[in-house]
Amino acid sequence: MMKKQWFFFFLVVFFLLRLLTVIEFGQSQSEFQDAKSYDSYATEIVSGSDWLFSSDFYGNHREPIYPLFISLVYLIFGIHNYLVVYIFQAIFSTISLWIIYKFSNLLFNNNLIASVSSFIWAGVYYFYFKYVGQIIRETFEVFFVLLFFYSLFVLLRNQKPNIKKIIYLSFIFFILTHLNGKYLFFTPFLVVYFIYNIGLIKGIKQYSLFLIFFIVFSLPWLIRNIIVYDKIVIINTRTYQHDINHKNIDYEDNTAKKSLLFGTIKELNNDKGLSEEEANQILKGENRKNREIDFINAVKKGKRPAETYWERRWFMLKQFWRVTNFDGDFFPMPSGKFNIWSLRHNMANILYYGMALLFSILGFSRLVLEKNKIALLYTTYPLLIDSLLHTLIWSRERYRLPFDAFIIILAGYGFYYLYIIIKNKWLNIKE
Repeated sequence: MMKKQWFFFFLVVFFLLRLLTVIEFGQSQSEFQDAKSYDSYATEIVSGSDWLFSSDFYGNHREPIYPLFISLVYLIFGIHNYLVVYIFQAIFSTISLWIIYKFSNLLFNNNLIASVSSFIWAGVYYFYFKYVGQIIRETFEVFFVLLFFYSLFVLLRNQKPNIKKIIYLSFIFFILTHLNGKYLFFTPFLVVYFIYNIGLIKGIKQYSLFLIFFIVFSLPWLIRNIIVYDKIVIINTRTYQHDINHKNIDYEDNTAKKSLLFGTIKELNNDKGLSEEEANQILKGENRKNREIDFINAVKKGKRPAETYWERRWFMLKQFWRVTNFDGDFFPMPSGKFNIWSLRHNMANILYYGMALLFSILGFSRLVLEKNKIALLYTTYPLLIDSLLHTLIWSRERYRLPFDAFIIILAGYGFYYLYIIIKNKWLNIKE
């Protein structure tokens, strides 16, 4: 293992880099729709207990954990003290690096090259910096996804999980699902871990206990939702509409989510999407809706919003794994929004995520050759589940972020594999 003094030295350096990032580039206000909803929810919590019995506030459709965290910061350090939120997020992001290092060590039997490579790669990973300085839950998701799967591995590897550890694991999963409701999708897939590690009968028994305690933890919030919405709402609802007059709330979502450091992803607001009639007009040289040049070029290249079921699914799968977006494309109907990445964002994506993906393929290949089923189960399986989820529903680049950690862990092992190839074949050095 890496010597402790060096490990903590790098950990401090990575924390200071995150701290400098939030001080220099942290948003001074909640700049886009997601952030506004979290900020509004947190402000409502600080203002009293009405939020427990009513949905009459902006952002009520959000899951409660992240707004609760922000509200705790607001309560102690003052409302809209974004900098303190960012500092705490920098701390959580740094702890995530420690988990990646520990997890890699356990999965690969204290392989120093693999674990250190993963640790350093995660330490400088551009996307982990990007969201630390924003009122958005991605940094927390990275932390709790890692904590859950790391805890799951530690719990099950001795094949004798006790009741206290099962309760702890259930609580972490409760936090994770109430941070982002999408993780409920993982629930039936988790039984594989229990069965593989401790056998069919014992595995199902332990998994059942895990589910029971998870339901117990979830009941209070479920009861709250039944009271508020007068119907069963599990965790949250993104479709529930409440006709109220929200005062002093800016509903207009910024079409370009800007970052001084990391470039932009533009989502050009094109009403209800590109119609075939408008596409024909553009091909004839007309631009009645004053579309931007990238939009027009995409239409001329034959880009159109996906309309059929399988076209949508294929688009979402590509969106989940995509490395670049130079030319732009359209989100499927009924959205139909056109989005394109800046040159800076494309290059950053290639350098950090693209390279990690390339090395992760090497790492995956090595694990397959070694028949390392445990490592594959804890790295590749979560990625496949999340990929399936977003292929079936909706996908964005940042929705993959919590699981980039597994790509990085695999990339670290891929770097080790490359080292072995160079050592044995090019340098003719025997192990």
